[in-house]
Amino acid sequence: MTPELEEDIRAFFKVYDPQRLDNNFDILRKYINAKGFDALEAKLMKKYGANISTMKEVKEKTLSGQYTLPRGGVSATPVVNNFPEISQPADYPTTLKALPRMPTLKGPPDQQDPAFELDEMSTLPPPPPPVSGTFPGPNKNRYSAVSGMNPITGKPDNDARLDLYERFSKFYQRFNPARLNKGIGDVVDYALTKGEEKINIKLMKEYGYDLNTFMDLEKEESQQMEMKRLSQLKEEEDKAKHASEDQRALRNKLIKFFLKYDPPRAEMKMDVLLNFAQLRGIEALNEKMFNKYGADLEIIDLLEATKAIEAEANEGTINAPPALPVIVQEVDNKSASADSLDEYFTPEEQLAPVKPATLTVEEKRIMQNEFEQKKLKTLRPRVPFQVPSYTRSQLEKYFAKYEPASLSNGGVDVVYQWTQRNGMALLNEKLLQKYGMSLQEFNEEANALRDDLIEFYRVCDRNKLVTGCEQVLNWGLKNGRAALNVKLMEKYGMGLHTGEDNFDSISTV
Repeated sequence: MTPELEEDIRAFFKVYDPQRLDNNFDILRKYINAKGFDALEAKLMKKYGANISTMKEVKEKTLSGQYTLPRGGVSATPVVNNFPEISQPADYPTTLKALPRMPTLKGPPDQQDPAFELDEMSTLPPPPPPVSGTFPGPNKNRYSAVSGMNPITGKPDNDARLDLYERFSKFYQRFNPARLNKGIGDVVDYALTKGEEKINIKLMKEYGYDLNTFMDLEKEESQQMEMKRLSQLKEEEDKAKHASEDQRALRNKLIKFFLKYDPPRAEMKMDVLLNFAQLRGIEALNEKMFNKYGADLEIIDLLEATKAIEAEANEGTINAPPALPVIVQEVDNKSASADSLDEYFTPEEQLAPVKPATLTVEEKRIMQNEFEQKKLKTLRPRVPFQVPSYTRSQLEKYFAKYEPASLSNGGVDVVYQWTQRNGMALLNEKLLQKYGMSLQEFNEEANALRDDLIEFYRVCDRNKLVTGCEQVLNWGLKNGRAALNVKLMEKYGMGLHTGEDNFDSISTV
């Protein structure tokens, strides 16, 4: 058997009996060697209705467009398309049957009778008759919509259809969700047959985006979301880091404070005070400390600064007193700063005549001691009155209610500096005379209102305890408790019930 003949035989059985190629091809080789090729052709024609010669003839005519080969086992059902320009009639049979398979032979190949095996095969239908006229070839649009490779995208239709369907689904979900309810199969078919460029032109005209630009938009939004997420994560990490550092610094400052003013308390845990400062603020904690000990945590910074100055003085950084000025100029009180000579020299001292250069030894010693004492005085912290640091914020809340203009014209700074020179007692007296309420009374009212708000939000809105209620507190201090209760009752259905308030009498904001 020549290689060409063996190839033809294999091609024949690949169409009519593929199982024979794997199981019993050696029997055919022995049959041809024993009886000849013509005997095999006669057997094949009798059992299959075709042989190798007729198959070659059909193949040649099919390639020239005269035959249409059957598609065994394929149901070529036309695909309905809502686009009329791609609706084409079927160009192939639609009711084909699968070819029957040859029964499996038993026993080893050398013990089987080729003639008996061929006689047991069922007769298959003959090949289809020739079609008159010239065959136009398969319709590419129809062929691509059913199976095989898409002529435009170059992908298998099932993969291309699934890819387009997913992309169109995302597109319409963004720009026209109602279109998904009507179905997008016709749009997918149109894109498969006409190409994405044409459908993209229509989409761009209608929505301002097509499949390509929409993909770029999704990538950009995804990158922005990722950058935002990373930024938020970094911000949260920084907040946690700073909060931890602030807690550590506050704990150390509390320990130093108690070592000076209450040593037994320094050995106890500071968690209660730290939680108080986190909930109420460092100013509220300083106020509590000042009321109990007469000093707050700011004294620690003051003491450390004083120690640093004294250390510099002890190391000899203070030089000899300067020479006496030849001319003593009058100081302009309006432009004098906090370090002007008015605070350290009396008018008589400033206008005293310059002594002659010829001084006795005792006079020089006394004068040098005086200058040394005055020089040390300028280096020491000058705090005539112990004013808590939170007084400034209290003044801002106070004047927000009684004189809001002071918040913008620098009036609060003037009052705060005046308080540092004259003390809290005189400040309370002046405010009581002018506005009818001292700062101390105002602070007591603010603390009471803060406590009531905390109890209120523990019942009605615990999230406020996390975000803070300072904004509500400031509004209540400015507009009054009655007005605040009206707002709270409108939002939560209840107000600040303290047991003494008559909420039924509240009628105006």
